[in-house]
Amino acid sequence: MTLVCLGDISIRRDDEALRRLMKLKCEKSFKIILVPGNHDRGHPMFGLGSVVEWTSK
Repeated sequence: MTLVCLGDISIRRDDEALRRLMKLKCEKSFKIILVPGNHDRGHPMFGLGSVVEWTSK
C-alpha cells in the first residue's frame, strides 16, 4: 500500500510532521510519497538547499 501526501504536511513544523509520518510508515509498513507544498520547507520556492534537506530525512 502507498500513502501519497500532496503537500502542506505542516506550516513550518516540518520536522514534527515528518517524524509522525515516519512513525506511521513503520507501524503500518507502507510506502510514502511526499510532494512538498508551498507551506513546506522543501518546496522549490525556498531554494534548492531546502529541497535537498527536506528530502534527505
